[in-house]
Amino acid sequence: MKRILLLSYHFPPLSVIASLRAQAFAKWLGASGWDVTVVAPNWADESKEVQEIQGDGFRLLALPILHLANARNSPIKTFLQYQKGHFDLHARLPEFRRQELAFLRELHASESFDVLFGIYSPHYHLEHCHLLSQEWGIPYVLDFRDLWDPRVLGNNPRLTRKERLQWRLIQSYWKRWTSGAMLISTVSEPYARFIGELSGRPTVTITNGFEADLFSKVVRQPQEGFVVAHVGSFYPQQQVEFLFEAVAKVLHVIPHIQLHFVGVKDTVMQKRLEHLGTTFGLTDHLTIEGRLPRAEALQRMVDSDVLYYPAWCEYEGVYSGKIFEYLASGRPIAVAPGDGGIVDALMQETGAGKPFSTAVALGNWLTDLHAGKNLPQRNESAIQHYTRQRQVEHFGRLLNQVYLGEDDQNESTEGE
Repeated sequence: MKRILLLSYHFPPLSVIASLRAQAFAKWLGASGWDVTVVAPNWADESKEVQEIQGDGFRLLALPILHLANARNSPIKTFLQYQKGHFDLHARLPEFRRQELAFLRELHASESFDVLFGIYSPHYHLEHCHLLSQEWGIPYVLDFRDLWDPRVLGNNPRLTRKERLQWRLIQSYWKRWTSGAMLISTVSEPYARFIGELSGRPTVTITNGFEADLFSKVVRQPQEGFVVAHVGSFYPQQQVEFLFEAVAKVLHVIPHIQLHFVGVKDTVMQKRLEHLGTTFGLTDHLTIEGRLPRAEALQRMVDSDVLYYPAWCEYEGVYSGKIFEYLASGRPIAVAPGDGGIVDALMQETGAGKPFSTAVALGNWLTDLHAGKNLPQRNESAIQHYTRQRQVEHFGRLLNQVYLGEDDQNESTEGE
């Protein structure tokens, strides 16, 4: 069996959506004939030794988490570090970078692998795969779960002079670190086009997704009122005003409508929502909650009558990981405003919801749903394409094709 060494900073039990993407690669690459070893920080406990843990389809080598003070860098020191390609300067990352590289070289002295696989971010996984591929004489693949900043593919990036300089330096190092990659994956078609042009290497789209059994134990509970919910992180770039305007227009038709925002992480966002509630006369219809345990967040999704998603309409190629969990929930999805791009296309392909460009159209659809009319026509076959298992199995077939060569392509697509 071919052996692959996967490098990820985010990995369970660290409770962020980036961990789930890395875990999916680790869990499902075995279906394509790969023996997976993961190197990641030990987020489970404070052990000072490397822990070897057998996961579901993979082996995890969990490195100790170092309790260090956050690095404080002067502008000059930061610039000098950037010139060297050291872009991960916050929190513990500079020391993790050194720790991981030393551990990988030590590991290589006793074990051999066929392929290296690094997940960005942080940047140093790109660097380590590029460097160790040359040292060890094996190929490497990379995954970009996002870009440095979503604004860089926006219609109006609005980067500061400092940010423009940072982005130029980052691109120059990305081009170097990706130049030898056997295969690169990323989360959306616009991102794949950009990274493919920058690197000159084969680049494919492997979206985020949902676990096939995600809602298998979640039972819908009756709620008071007609609940429109946004569950997940919420950012300033998302135009949530659209929803408040639409709800205010239909309040006389659906007087018991409720807006639930779950996962609001900071006071700035909370104050913005409260201000909108006051402005549109919806204060008594608005509920704001902070971040909840995942099981409770999933329950909120299933209990809603409509799930709301404001697309990143000024930025190209941005999916929120939550949109795929929305797909799995079975609830109607209102995308407002739409992005005129990948999220709108996802709704059309899956039939799970609709994008809207006006508050009037959104309000009309909410009124129809409340009356039991104009329900989404879900394409379950298309939706199942976005399970994490299906996405990673597709990646595994592509990896086999480029690793084994065209002569062995039939073997690489077994079980399709």
